Amino acid sequence: MNCRRFFSAFLITMLLTACGTGSPQEPSGQPGKEDTSDMPVIENVSLKMNPYFGSTDIQIDYSDLEEKGFAFGDCIKLTFSNGVVLEDLPYHNGYYVKPNSPVAVYYPGLYGLNVAYNLGDESWTKLGLSENDTVTIQLKKKGQFLNEQQTFAQAHSDDLKDYDSPEIFANFRSLSGGKIRPGLVYRSASMTNNSMNRATVVDDLAEQYKIKTVVDFSDNEESVAEFRAMDTWDSDYFDKLYEKGSVDVVGLGVNPASDEFHTGLSEAMYRMLGKEEPYLFFCTEGKDRTGYAATLLEALCGASYDELLADYMKTYECYYGMTKETAPDQCRAAIETSFDPIVRIMFEVQDNEDLKTVDYAERARLFLKKGGLTDAQIDEMIQKLTGSSAS
Repeated sequence: MNCRRFFSAFLITMLLTACGTGSPQEPSGQPGKEDTSDMPVIENVSLKMNPYFGSTDIQIDYSDLEEKGFAFGDCIKLTFSNGVVLEDLPYHNGYYVKPNSPVAVYYPGLYGLNVAYNLGDESWTKLGLSENDTVTIQLKKKGQFLNEQQTFAQAHSDDLKDYDSPEIFANFRSLSGGKIRPGLVYRSASMTNNSMNRATVVDDLAEQYKIKTVVDFSDNEESVAEFRAMDTWDSDYFDKLYEKGSVDVVGLGVNPASDEFHTGLSEAMYRMLGKEEPYLFFCTEGKDRTGYAATLLEALCGASYDELLADYMKTYECYYGMTKETAPDQCRAAIETSFDPIVRIMFEVQDNEDLKTVDYAERARLFLKKGGLTDAQIDEMIQKLTGSSAS
């Protein structure tokens, strides 16, 4: 694999958990004992709700934080004007905490310091904020989470020529776990958001593979319209499908424990399978929401834990060249602190249950029923996915 793919700084996000010593770190929520009186403070910074994820965007430029002495891997304290305080908060450039743990992230290419409960509750609502509120940002301890920052800050290139194929670059592939029919359902990075230079490549691949139905997990109708109005828009095949009514714009949330997630994903997959094949679904990077959907469908078709894991980890190989041979520590961390917890959440697997012995087909059925589908509808899905009746 071409080693230049690691040159551009874009970080593993929304997936990995801080794991400097092999066990995940999370903010304690309790005041530290250090004397912070001489630490940098930035007061009365305005806030906005993130319209896509319901998280909290602190309206401050990265250069202002850097100038004050804040650096990725530091521990910070946030004091909101409504009286809420977040103590001992990791400051990173990716979401390197376990699901539903708070983190402050300055994400590459975006404006504002994002405060989120990773893959969990909407921080804007949970913290009780309004746009009249402000926040004071204080540095508590330099480098407290530096181990995690250095472990997970893998980088990838956004240049197609740094990859071995367009499919690898676009994180584009067919689902194959269990008895699912090869070439029926594909997954990829975004077909609309070209911030990583992948949308036009995905568009070309969708046409090449004769995709007939698309599910867009990351956008709403407004954002689709904004992307299509851009001067740089070059996804002609998406236009063709969209104008035919063959694109389902879902705007799925990222919290796999929420009722809205169960309902939204279940209904979207049922609708998709009732339309013309083959199918493609995507989110922004083709990792989280796309990965959940792939896991659900492959599980429904009888995939084992190892099959589900293999497809999940393929995304890391596509973006970062990470395999268990080339990056064993990072892969182990991704499994133990991201994939395994998400599987337990989605399929309600208890901590004392062995993930390798779970009947994932039955758990996927329960997920879909919780999302509002009937047994008859689920059997229809299995018939479509496998070409044979549910046993």
